[in-house]
Amino acid sequence: MFTYLGASVLSSNGNWTAILMGLAVLLVLPLIRAVMVYFLPLLFRLLDKPFIMNPKELQMCWYSGMVRGVIAFALCLQIYTKNRDTIVTTVLVVVLVTTILGSSFMQTFARWIKL
Repeated sequence: MFTYLGASVLSSNGNWTAILMGLAVLLVLPLIRAVMVYFLPLLFRLLDKPFIMNPKELQMCWYSGMVRGVIAFALCLQIYTKNRDTIVTTVLVVVLVTTILGSSFMQTFARWIKL
């Protein structure tokens, strides 16, 4: 059992629902991030205005924005509800996976898009 400020994370009885929710968020995160990053350039294009960032810079913003960090985890610790353990575990899964994998491959992604 791992306890962090009163939240039982990955307890002995298992918190598999939260882990699966975290994995579901990880699957949807790239799509949601793409909508947020590319909405403003699309609006500029529809209005025939120039956008100051090129497509490769936008791709890098998309990728780097998917890395969730410690602020999300700190904010979830401020929530006091009966589902606190599930929320903390879900956020912890997302933060750990995106921070470890996302930041590890950031330079590789930049080379891949030739930035």
